[in-house]
Amino acid sequence: MKILSYKLYVVVVFFFMFGIAVFGQTPIRGQVLHAIHKTPLPYATVYINNTTQKSQADSAGYFTVYAANDSHIELVVSNIGYDVLTKPLFVNKESYHILYLSERIQEIEEIVVTAYDQNGWAKWGRYFHENFIGLSKNAFRTKIKNTEVLRFRYNEKDKILNVSAIEPLHIENEALGYKITYDLVSFTAYFNQNMVQFEGSSFFEETKNNRSVIENRRTAYQNSLNRFVRSIYQKSWLKDGYVVRKLQKFPNLEKRRADSLLKTIGMSVTQKYNSSWQSYYDSQQEYSKEDVQELRKRSREDEYFSVLSKFMREEDILMETENGHKAIRYTDYIHVLNEGIIGKENYVAQSGGNTPHTELIIVDVDKIMIDEYGNYAPGMQWMMSGFWGWYNKVSNLLPNDYEEF
Repeated sequence: MKILSYKLYVVVVFFFMFGIAVFGQTPIRGQVLHAIHKTPLPYATVYINNTTQKSQADSAGYFTVYAANDSHIELVVSNIGYDVLTKPLFVNKESYHILYLSERIQEIEEIVVTAYDQNGWAKWGRYFHENFIGLSKNAFRTKIKNTEVLRFRYNEKDKILNVSAIEPLHIENEALGYKITYDLVSFTAYFNQNMVQFEGSSFFEETKNNRSVIENRRTAYQNSLNRFVRSIYQKSWLKDGYVVRKLQKFPNLEKRRADSLLKTIGMSVTQKYNSSWQSYYDSQQEYSKEDVQELRKRSREDEYFSVLSKFMREEDILMETENGHKAIRYTDYIHVLNEGIIGKENYVAQSGGNTPHTELIIVDVDKIMIDEYGNYAPGMQWMMSGFWGWYNKVSNLLPNDYEEF
């Protein structure tokens, strides 16, 4: 697998709400307590995930933050020495919450079954940066300032890379003008499945707001998955420049046959001919060198054939739930082309000439909840590949309370 495969399936979990001019309407109040002793925890940080909205609990653990009405949010509570708490909420009226924080169990690195790699950043730092921060134009102006808090663990047998952080990541995005505090929950790369997934919560502080930054933010919003989600909610695909089609995938049986034959032939070469391919070719006539080369060519093909069918409308995937909320539901895949992508040349060049489309599939659940601000949940069950698999990274992340002017 390359550093970043553009057939890579990516699962990214963080909520977004773009263009919210009404943040601050609805108060969310509560108290932060110790999970065991039930005593107040003073001065904990309370924020709404992926926003600039933050509060600090007082000496008795009480706090107040504000959110847009009729929105899905994640309320995040963090404190030094405690596990981060994330509480999903649907905000439709003033509410009060008792939130319990558990003390963080200090990891004894020496006795962990899978110890972290002491040279993890040297080995995996580039891969992590390209799949977490990204490879788009903004990624080259986005830096993790405290990489020493990252812990890399690679399972050679299963070909799985896990990355965790013992403290929040401090990220500076010069392109979009934000300093981001990111609580990384998990980052996992499944090399055999060609899939990466990561999730976490973040708080934004604006560092600058000049003309260049404003233009970069507009581009990030124009290219974002969450603009597409808002477009579904508003039924405005045509106006917003989205072309959506049904996509089906069928197994490539010839590739599977080639894979199986190459495995059998390879075992024979190793066991009977002392790993000498020339001896193998000279001693049998069933498979010539040209035959093997053709099998190898076939083996490099995709696992599945993709077949595009009908053009879709918003009504084909949009549904209303019993409680009046909206969700998306569909089978197979949807193929999405954003005709208004800005700077697509970068993606086309890096992906070897691929068109800037995205394939989206819902897995393990029957629907994905959405709202008018572009929030979607559960994020782990909406998998993407193609353009948004490449673009939907931290370097292009805008806070939920970003307002497009």
